[in-house]
Amino acid sequence: GQASGWSQPAMWEMGLLSAPDWQAAWLNDGKANPQTDEAFYQEDPAPLFRKEFALPKPIARARLYLTGLGYYEASLNGRRVGDQMLDPGWTRYSERVFYSVYDVTEQLRSGANCMGVMLGNGWYNPLPLRMWGYLNLRQHVPVGRPRFLAQLEVEFQDGTRQTIASDRSWKVGEGAIRFDSIYLGEIYDARKAVPGWDGAGFDDAAWRPAAVASEPVGALRAQAQPPIRVTKTLKTASVTEPKPGVFIFDLGQNFGGWATLKLAAPAGTKITLRYGELLNKDGTLNPMTSVAGQIKGARKNRDGKMESSGGPGAPPIAWQSDTYIAAGQGVETYTPRFTFHAFRYVELTGFAGPVTPDMITGLRLNTDVGRAGAFACSNDLFNRIQDL
Repeated sequence: GQASGWSQPAMWEMGLLSAPDWQAAWLNDGKANPQTDEAFYQEDPAPLFRKEFALPKPIARARLYLTGLGYYEASLNGRRVGDQMLDPGWTRYSERVFYSVYDVTEQLRSGANCMGVMLGNGWYNPLPLRMWGYLNLRQHVPVGRPRFLAQLEVEFQDGTRQTIASDRSWKVGEGAIRFDSIYLGEIYDARKAVPGWDGAGFDDAAWRPAAVASEPVGALRAQAQPPIRVTKTLKTASVTEPKPGVFIFDLGQNFGGWATLKLAAPAGTKITLRYGELLNKDGTLNPMTSVAGQIKGARKNRDGKMESSGGPGAPPIAWQSDTYIAAGQGVETYTPRFTFHAFRYVELTGFAGPVTPDMITGLRLNTDVGRAGAFACSNDLFNRIQDL
């Protein structure tokens, strides 16, 4: 029956709850998807979008509401926004699309600013790969050109506000990611990187206006589940050379995620990384247990010709791999963005220089759920399973 004193003031904030709250438009690169299955396997660079804007007053706070299909990576003034990977979470895009919210107050400044967005195909623009020899994902899920939606809400110290939203004034160009697929990996040509593209003052006169995406998608919903993040870094345990010029990096355990490559090579050097969970008896990579969709060879088509079981244009064996083409600018570092792999071993080919364990580092990716409990016992095998 005794009243307490007043608590300290507290606050919370809401997302963009209804369609009228969104001033932004969905944008894509204006290109059409290929008309044949074979053409999907050709080079199709990941688009880069940029928008310069001015903030005339001291900033109190800023929030960026953002999503992209299939995947996006955003930046402000040359700095990556957030630490979420492979965002947004996969939904049936015709029913709902998740968006994320970022506190970007510290990344903005009074005066000239620039926002950049890079897009990957993800689950929204998959290859027409015949999973298990028959299932074409493109016939069963909503598909379209990669697209994004961005709305930056800035509140100034004097209480006024400014909104910067994705619209036709944005520009689009192409960068170093020349091909990206959930299942087959990435091709990254560092010679085609565009330094400074996501910073203010960049000359984008040769870039073209972005296009408004026309394919319908579902309602926007705030992403409720924890995001995917890099939750562990794995160092190479050992390196072997089972054949001349073929190097195997053992990261010590199976996991899902990426391998970061770090090396110096002449411009145009093509380095290929293949991934696998096992080794053959001779120490070479066995990539077959992580082959996409059990596409492990060729077969006769209706015309009696041999073709991949993955369908027209697909590789005979759909192993997971990434390709890096060096720029020849000293020590270079590459980490994939819009794919992921299941592996313990990384096979590196195409590199003539000395190989050291620190050339490959593993990055484990998973939904960053909080720890709900713990388990340990006298059986080391059980403890290792629990750790995995």
